[in-house]
Amino acid sequence: MRYQCGEVNILPVNPPVDDYPTYIEAAIRAVLSEGIASGAAALEPIAYPPQIISRRPGVPLATAARVFKRDHFSCRYCARKTIPTPIMALLGRLYPLSFPYHPNWKGGVTHPAVITRSPVVDHMNPGAWGGDWNADENLVTACWPCNASKADLSLEQLGWPPPLSIPDTDWDGLTGLYRQLWDAAGGPAGGAHLRWLGAFGV
Repeated sequence: MRYQCGEVNILPVNPPVDDYPTYIEAAIRAVLSEGIASGAAALEPIAYPPQIISRRPGVPLATAARVFKRDHFSCRYCARKTIPTPIMALLGRLYPLSFPYHPNWKGGVTHPAVITRSPVVDHMNPGAWGGDWNADENLVTACWPCNASKADLSLEQLGWPPPLSIPDTDWDGLTGLYRQLWDAAGGPAGGAHLRWLGAFGV
């Protein structure tokens, strides 16, 4: 299945194991036909007791830049090419009517490419489940849709395969053009662009 959004093809990310509807339906039918206790038994195979999940620490900008560069700005879950959000923000500054950008990604005023192609650093095994928040081997580049789908769950919990290998490509997320684009956009003030430019070494 492929969804069309403007000129951007949105490929569905790897879905979770689709046993949930089966177990949920069985639980509801058990409640209705045999009572509350039977419904609890039917839910047992997918039981997820409430728990306190530790707040994830922020990923330092230098770490994010290093991981993105290592992975050639490609999502390790679906292979989409990604483009750092600040680069797309500059494009939005230049072309607000054809490539709108909102800093909070507000619907209607944010180009779909921003949502589908912005990279984030994902923790393959979240710290909430014992993963190391800071180990490079636990960090991968993910496009925003894959990262949002994965949330704070492990690949095993989702039934997802291991991450894809680092692609053999020279794709640089357009970072090689970043400084020139920043200049063309008037070198907008604010430390964020300067920090990203420095982190990418451009």
